[in-house]
Amino acid sequence: LQKDGKPIQHLSSGEQRVAIIDVAYAFLSKSTDTSKELIIAIDEPEVSLSPTNCLNQFKRIFSISKDFKKQVLVSTHWYGLLMAPAEATLNHINRDSEQPTLKSLDLSKIQEERRHFPDSFEMKSYFDLVSSILSIIKGSPQNWIICEGNDDSNYLKTIISDQIKNLNILPIGGRGGVIKVYEYMRIAAEDKAERGLLQGKVLCIIDSDPEIIEVSSCSSNAQKSLKILRFQNFKNEQSDLVPIAPNGHYTETELEDTLDPEDFYNAAKHIVRSQAPEAVKKAFLAGQANKNAKYAGINYDLDFLLLENGDHYLKNDIKEFFLQDHVKSDISKRYSAIHTTPKWASTIIKFFNPQSTKASTNKETAEQPAKLSENADHA
Repeated sequence: LQKDGKPIQHLSSGEQRVAIIDVAYAFLSKSTDTSKELIIAIDEPEVSLSPTNCLNQFKRIFSISKDFKKQVLVSTHWYGLLMAPAEATLNHINRDSEQPTLKSLDLSKIQEERRHFPDSFEMKSYFDLVSSILSIIKGSPQNWIICEGNDDSNYLKTIISDQIKNLNILPIGGRGGVIKVYEYMRIAAEDKAERGLLQGKVLCIIDSDPEIIEVSSCSSNAQKSLKILRFQNFKNEQSDLVPIAPNGHYTETELEDTLDPEDFYNAAKHIVRSQAPEAVKKAFLAGQANKNAKYAGINYDLDFLLLENGDHYLKNDIKEFFLQDHVKSDISKRYSAIHTTPKWASTIIKFFNPQSTKASTNKETAEQPAKLSENADHA
């Protein structure tokens, strides 16, 4: 077994670990035998690797599960695993009692799962998280979007992830966490020497909540590597991502509010059929998408939905159903931007790709609709 012409026994410990994962991936990519159940178990694949190579190593491992539908078990001490959200389960085994107990956490929502952590399981500070991200983007041109929640992450992946190279989308679990990451990152971005080492960019994105907040802005030079923006709907214009400032247009806006009404309706319809109370389901399915609405407007007046006249009294019940966390997450997995791509997608793409003049056209989006995740297909 060789890698780059070297026998594997002559490689370093870290290089050997990378080579083994490459071999597993190569065998699976060429295999046509689907009659056997294959389980791949890997002990500490991060040992002797730099943070950049650790991230790439785990992405490769996750792809084995995603691309080839194989079960993968990994034991790890790498904190950076939390920077690579995936459709995976993080398991913690507690041996304090006579009978070991298992606590399972959703890795794709790990920052939102903090309140469910076992007492002996601690997450490092935001400072450590930012330090890890900085060490990675100093070593390779990795790009990051830091957003609030898992549902935001799902929408962003669907709408823009295939148009930005080396993109990592990390949901932090709330506005406060996104702002903390930005503030720590701003220190490095404002330092000329540190900024010169950065090969990747970081974009922090938050909703426009009822309370207006103030965040220190970066200098123009620092903004080439780091920005923080908020979603905003405009009355007579398309929604966009705008700077956080004490002045200017401000109305409460979440990412879902900015989406195309017909696209959102089509995604929501599947979840309503399988999860909604009978009265909500009946009223929703009797209605139709409001093709004249400018936005989905979930938090406004359910702008995306036209109800039958006799069902308007159920609007509050329908809204309460859509605002449940698990429902929001399931809809985000089903969403496909077929009719209209939000203007803010272009804003994101231009930040990471300054040479790009515009995002993909709506026609291109319609011709190549984003694929639903496997979980969404079975939702």
